Amino acid sequence: MAGPTTPPSTRCCRTPARETYELLGCAPQGALRTAVARARAEGSAPLGSLPLEILDRQGTAVGEWYLEEVRVSGARPCARDLSLLDVTVEGWTPEDNPRDHPRYPPLSPGYRTLSASGEPYGTCRDLAHVRPATPQPPEPAPVRLAPCAPPWTRESGRRARPS
Repeated sequence: MAGPTTPPSTRCCRTPARETYELLGCAPQGALRTAVARARAEGSAPLGSLPLEILDRQGTAVGEWYLEEVRVSGARPCARDLSLLDVTVEGWTPEDNPRDHPRYPPLSPGYRTLSASGEPYGTCRDLAHVRPATPQPPEPAPVRLAPCAPPWTRESGRRARPS
């Protein structure tokens, strides 16, 4: 008689949720610059992994945070410095990231972006997590109160007779 069999894993293999981020004040280089150009021409462009080195005030890497399966979905001039871009990317965050969103030390120049192999992708001053817009509840219909008379008068305390 055969021994007991191990049931197949019941853990579901689900795809992590993709989220949208903006690389603010970005000076793209290499493949990131190419992906930005393709996204402007075609609507979006694949990039792959996107590690961000968190920099201290001297520009030394003090930590790392990254996105996987990144797509560049757009870019626009940075509002604070027109020589830089705000680049919109979509990707998913691995579970082993230290937190859901990186935070850099005070007076830091921001982040250094790299490829998975260490090729420089440029720098960015900040990273913003773009949350999906929550649908607003519909405005309630205005209530219109019709004029009415009370059924009694205050002076007598008796019911008023209809005229």
